[in-house]
Amino acid sequence: MMIGKMRMQRLVRMITAARRCSASEIDLWIRIAVDRFVRDLKIRFFPKYGIIRLPSTLFRCATLETLELRKVVISEVPSRVSFQSLKTFRLLFVKYADKESFVRLISDCPVLEDLVVETCHDDNVVTFTINVPSLEKFSIRNTLQDLETENDVFVLVEANLLSVSCHAKVLESFSRLKGISLCLPEEVQYPTGIVLSQLVFLKICSCESNWMNMLMSVLQHSPKLKVLKLALNHSVTEDRKVFWTQPSCVPQCLLYHLETFKWRDYDGTDEVEKEMAIYILNNASRLVTATIYYPDLFEWERKLQMSRGSRSCKLTMG
Repeated sequence: MMIGKMRMQRLVRMITAARRCSASEIDLWIRIAVDRFVRDLKIRFFPKYGIIRLPSTLFRCATLETLELRKVVISEVPSRVSFQSLKTFRLLFVKYADKESFVRLISDCPVLEDLVVETCHDDNVVTFTINVPSLEKFSIRNTLQDLETENDVFVLVEANLLSVSCHAKVLESFSRLKGISLCLPEEVQYPTGIVLSQLVFLKICSCESNWMNMLMSVLQHSPKLKVLKLALNHSVTEDRKVFWTQPSCVPQCLLYHLETFKWRDYDGTDEVEKEMAIYILNNASRLVTATIYYPDLFEWERKLQMSRGSRSCKLTMG
């Protein structure tokens, strides 16, 4: 059994790494993987070497738990698709025959929890319809060129989402989300008139210089937000200057709903960031817990010990 497992791991790596192999070779390897009850499969194929036709057996593989397709041109999706065990599905720079191909591809994934879609600037599909009740995490990534052209539209018919990660101008598609993680390029602006009425969990990456204004925009349009987390997920240049404009009115979520506030990777050297932290702590009147990871604990706690709008808030420094 162990030998068979090791052979299967080697086979999966070959399919992932092979660039100059023929379409027929990839077809054969995929069939062998499916016949041996593969659980984790990654397929990467560059279109300049031709177009591969994925075997129909792949679309009915009952043992697959993780499937990643990268730079694959899907010319045909069979009418019957069934991934009964698939929990993680990554579609990275995939080209589809039409929008119905994408719909069929994820149509029968009863336990799918994590879906990643990364589109490219010359994608021939602009509307992605998602009807996956089991879906918990959804990540959308777009190339920078997409920001200069018509936006992709993601239509969520049904999903039990706990978290969504957007790297493009797609917020307008998610007005009913309950949780979202954002890392948006500086060029992206919050879409006018979009209210995230169901949002209760928000996590924002602080890598861009305008992240504070994006945060304020989301807070202003998320009246029921209960959990706010800030984190630096990417490296930044030493000369980065953050900025923000304090809103004329306090966001409703701060006044009535925010209960948890956590700020990771805070270095305490930027006065603007200090102003932001003090603003949130002063105005979050229902705050229960606040956690700020700060190097100079004594100095920071001294500055903030009188700056909490909620009497019951427990401030933790770490």
